[in-house]
Amino acid sequence: MTDLERRPRELVLRPLDPARDVPSLLETWAAVFGERRSAGEWSRRFLDNPAGLRAFVACDGDRVVAQYAGVPSRVWIDGEEHRFVQSVDSLVHPDYRAGLKRPGLFVRLAREYFAHYGGPRRAGGDDATAGDTIHYGWPLEAAWRVGKRFLSYERVREELVLVRELGATPSAPATDCAVEELRPGDLAPGADGDEIRWLWERALGAWGASAVRDAAYYRWRCAPQGDARYRLLGARDAAVRGRAVLEEKRNLQLTEEQARARRELLFNQTNEKVRVAREQAARAAGGA
Repeated sequence: MTDLERRPRELVLRPLDPARDVPSLLETWAAVFGERRSAGEWSRRFLDNPAGLRAFVACDGDRVVAQYAGVPSRVWIDGEEHRFVQSVDSLVHPDYRAGLKRPGLFVRLAREYFAHYGGPRRAGGDDATAGDTIHYGWPLEAAWRVGKRFLSYERVREELVLVRELGATPSAPATDCAVEELRPGDLAPGADGDEIRWLWERALGAWGASAVRDAAYYRWRCAPQGDARYRLLGARDAAVRGRAVLEEKRNLQLTEEQARARRELLFNQTNEKVRVAREQAARAAGGA
């Protein structure tokens, strides 16, 4: 019998309060994912995001037992700034889970989250009440099944993966631009930050919707995240003409439990990709 069955009580569903909820949230994170995340890592990913914070939690007293969260991006559409939000890190403590046949805490929390952050834009509000334009994500198979059944999840498109064989670097076209590393911490309005946004604004005409790429974004995006480090490269002559972000992974010292959890996750993800590829090949063969 779980703690919830032994001691039923009303759960409170509300926006996450960073001042009091983070320690308990990280404990539940560790129980669900089998590895620890520091408060600093959480803050860099969620609280420092210039596009705002998106997180709803379910609390049993002072204990956070579930979360539905997202990472918002500022997106420019027809002369107005909107928010597109990628759903990430949604979790429910094992003691508070329900099966697929009935809506459980995951579904209840998701509905509250979408009602609070989504819907039409509301005048006079801050980020939390302005109304997000789109919520999207890449859910795991179990979350996809629940979301499709109870939350109206639908497939928008299938992503393409671009790969190339390792080997000799292709010949680069002749150019007068020099490639240099840009330091996001040094980017600020009136300095290189103006150039970064200027480069993004030049490309706006090619897309109906474009995620804002300015100094504030890169200061957040290129900050160290867990085991990853990022380098922002720029191609420059008199001004920045192009940019790219490189991700570099550090060697990790994992416990046996962490290594097993990562292997299991990779195994499940690989199996799912193989299953989807086989289904696509079967459909293609049937339509030939």
